[in-house]
Amino acid sequence: MKRSALVLLALAGAGFVTRPASAQDLRWRPRTAGYWAIGYGGGNIKLSCDSLCLGRQLGSGGGLLAIGFHVSPRVRIELTGQYLNNVLESSNAFAGSVGAAVYLAGNLFVRGAASYLKPDFEDSLGNTRGSGGPGFLVGVGYDLRFARVFALTPYASFTTGSVSKLTHTALGGGTSTTHGSLRTLNIGAALSFMRGNWECTTARGERIAVTPRHRARALACLQEYAERGGSRPSGLKY
Repeated sequence: MKRSALVLLALAGAGFVTRPASAQDLRWRPRTAGYWAIGYGGGNIKLSCDSLCLGRQLGSGGGLLAIGFHVSPRVRIELTGQYLNNVLESSNAFAGSVGAAVYLAGNLFVRGAASYLKPDFEDSLGNTRGSGGPGFLVGVGYDLRFARVFALTPYASFTTGSVSKLTHTALGGGTSTTHGSLRTLNIGAALSFMRGNWECTTARGERIAVTPRHRARALACLQEYAERGGSRPSGLKY
């Protein structure tokens, strides 16, 4: 019985000694700094008015431009701009947004933002143009990462809001004002760029960002990593 207890204690002690060493690692940590994305897709736009416009839903092509900064690997503050256009109907809409993207799991994220909406529509009654109005954006995307800092990002976004001042110019001349709302849906794919940094984990389990700010500790960790048989990835700067 005593021998069995001693064996168990010895195994536990060995596990206690080797477990921290097994934590030693060097890996790329994405989404730690700047971000941009440019994309294109299809969808629809709809302008509804209290009067003077037909309120039809039109198919559209749409572009997206986003720039942002990751305040953490899971949260990004961003500015987005979307332009959707129906060439045949000479109608378009612009939505500029300020908000955040949150990664729910892995590379899947959702967007939420306050928006500024601006429509310019034509129909058989004339042209209806808005001076702009408030709204909101919700969206979802998934980063298919490649080449470490790039990703192909399928996305979908929906915006809606009110436009308090719409100027309607009738085909026969004359202008009048009305109120209304704008709704857009854009589904597409974007080329995304997201900065990151290498993170070295010591044998004690301490995580150190391999950056100039932590140069001394990072060098010590990298040396420890090399002594354990690891190789430094190409392009690693510190």
